[in-house]
Amino acid sequence: MNTWLFPTLAALEQGIPVIAVRENRNRMRNDLGALGFGDGKLFVVDNYLEAVGVMTALKAGVALSSVRRPLGGTVVCSEYVGAEEDENAAGVGDQLGFRI
Repeated sequence: MNTWLFPTLAALEQGIPVIAVRENRNRMRNDLGALGFGDGKLFVVDNYLEAVGVMTALKAGVALSSVRRPLGGTVVCSEYVGAEEDENAAGVGDQLGFRI
């Protein structure tokens, strides 16, 4: 039996994210996606530098979709959210001397 299988299955069972690195040269010829990982639990990256980026983003709570190309569209709001709650609150635009 393959030695990679035990830690991978343990991670799968415990909901621990797994990062598979494509440039890693080994004898494994299995499709990890077929094991039934949940959303956001299996990450396949090209190299170890990208793997470190995924680990750092996961640890910081950053959604990978927010840093992976192509980025989604940007929605610009024309009103200051929260102004109703605090009449003395100034938006960033007010502090810089301009209004939207």
